Amino acid sequence: MRNVFGLTGVFVWAFASTSNVMVSNLMGQGKPEKVLEAITKVMLLSIGFCLLMCGLVNIFPGAFFGLFGQGDEFVQQGIPVLRMVTLGLLVMSVANIWLNGVTGTGRTKVNLFIEVIAISVYLFIYLVFHQGQLYLHCHGLEQ
Repeated sequence: MRNVFGLTGVFVWAFASTSNVMVSNLMGQGKPEKVLEAITKVMLLSIGFCLLMCGLVNIFPGAFFGLFGQGDEFVQQGIPVLRMVTLGLLVMSVANIWLNGVTGTGRTKVNLFIEVIAISVYLFIYLVFHQGQLYLHCHGLEQ
């Protein structure tokens, strides 16, 4: 799964960096009205490329896993995880563009606020799922 994330993630991060640079450039030129248009174009390119990459990996998971020498059992167990990772990459292809677009405007407080919200959501999900499972396990309530 790390290979799927790395392969597609490299392109998503490249588009995100492009978003940052383009927004910074537009702000420096005194054209803030063009920022949303630039971010939208980069986001559409990022989503399109990510859809293509994730689509191919999901259509041909056996061929993809075969590139890394994985057997049939691994492929069968890996397909559901592959689906979740590629779904996350699609979300990431949008979120990273917007986050880097905000960074490009120079509004660091807004960026910090977004990061704090994201980390809070991650922490909440971790506590609910991980600690909830631990509680159920400790009290013999697992199914």
